[in-house]
Amino acid sequence: MYDVLYRDPTHAERLIAAGLDRDAACELARTEANRRHIGRMFAAGSDLTPVGDVVLIVDSKQQTRRVAQKTGDSV
Repeated sequence: MYDVLYRDPTHAERLIAAGLDRDAACELARTEANRRHIGRMFAAGSDLTPVGDVVLIVDSKQQTRRVAQKTGDSV
């Protein structure tokens, strides 16, 4: 399962959608990136250090871990 995120130039993230299969995540990311006139990347397992606005596709488990790290919760 994959989540689609929007990341702004300050690296603040907003969840666009969660728990999508690969094809749905790719289609949504493509549509959202086109709508916002920005780039997109498939970041499952990749370094999450893009520059500028970007729509990211991340592994849902990876997103859960990152949220837990930010809040101090354990996964």
